[in-house]
Amino acid sequence: MRFRWIVPIAAVLLTAGFLSVLGYTDDSEGSNENFTWERDGDDVTVRGYGDLEYDSGWDGLKNLTVIPEGGKVSFKGLCFFDHDTLQTVLIRGPVGSLGHSTFWNVTSLATFTVLGSIDYIGDTTFYSCDNLTTVTVTGPIYEYWSTNNSFSNCTNLKTVNLCCTMDVSPGDTDNGGIAEYADVVNKIHSYSASYSWADDGSACTVDIACSHGDTENHQEHPEVAHTVKIPPTETEMGTTTYSVSGIYDGFAYSDTKDVQNIPATGKPDSGKNDNTLLYIAAGGAIAALALIGGAFVLLRRP
Repeated sequence: MRFRWIVPIAAVLLTAGFLSVLGYTDDSEGSNENFTWERDGDDVTVRGYGDLEYDSGWDGLKNLTVIPEGGKVSFKGLCFFDHDTLQTVLIRGPVGSLGHSTFWNVTSLATFTVLGSIDYIGDTTFYSCDNLTTVTVTGPIYEYWSTNNSFSNCTNLKTVNLCCTMDVSPGDTDNGGIAEYADVVNKIHSYSASYSWADDGSACTVDIACSHGDTENHQEHPEVAHTVKIPPTETEMGTTTYSVSGIYDGFAYSDTKDVQNIPATGKPDSGKNDNTLLYIAAGGAIAALALIGGAFVLLRRP
């Protein structure tokens, strides 16, 4: 009985080994050093931190999303060298470095977006990405390779969106040549808000500040809305929630303040008890008069 399973098991193992050699693997998910990734059709989502390398399970992908978790993400040199299907890259957090020639000659690449800062962009990182049209980096780019040709031959890179501290103009050949062919360089401001409330919640001043400088600081005085948060009881005051919200230069802000200011409804009206006693007393008096009247009538009967 035991030997009956030897042949089928051996066949399975040999088949698995043969498929592995040919590269037939399940590419729906995997790991890459400190990363995990999932694939859904043409889309690959990577999570983790550290040095990211290309994975064979990504062959044919069009859209790459990287979510830094636990630290910054860095792309090793030649990571996507000469790739011919990658169209969009979105990195939702800070980047340590984009290594030398990371996206060299990726002619399919159209947009590259980093929602955060980049510490370093290497030599010829985007060399000859001639279909790259838009680059967005919401935080500072701190350093480029000294030869300043990170974006060489990106002749269709017409729209560049950069952090407001980056002193870059269309046609500039410095900063890696990121704006050499640009028609427009948009400045992105990174805002935060602080709120100064009146004690009674009736008014609020919103101070909006750009984290990269004070030239874009702004003050808002939005209309205050209010709702009852906690209704009052007979003995306890109720609470009102005051709120403000708005949008400034694409930045959405909102805040609330609770104020205990709704008067208690009070104890039951004590006068009701007095009226009850009055009614009882009046009824008793009428009954007494009736008795006296009845007795008087009886006394007068012959």
